[in-house]
Amino acid sequence: MISKSYGTGRVRQAWEGRWFRAYNRGFGAYDDPAAPGGVRCEFGEGWRVEEVSDPEEVGLLEAYEQSFRTGPIHPDVDYYARPSLNPKLCPTAWRRPGGACEAG
Repeated sequence: MISKSYGTGRVRQAWEGRWFRAYNRGFGAYDDPAAPGGVRCEFGEGWRVEEVSDPEEVGLLEAYEQSFRTGPIHPDVDYYARPSLNPKLCPTAWRRPGGACEAG
């Protein structure tokens, strides 16, 4: 999960306006073989949070955020490359040599 912190209080906090990435192992919804057509949800384990500070990544996220208001800014960029996460948005710990992204 990637999110940007927005402050709504009267006093600005140091983390406001910055991007963060939260990730873990095993989080998500999966087909449930015990209930055909159903899913089971898992909350995962070992949550980690890291700030997105690389200027290229921040630029990609800012463009993606802006595209909700104005339409695609970078139509040639596949923000969510299927079937895997776009390596530019991949958590640092999951990045592999050669640009692959693997949960690990």
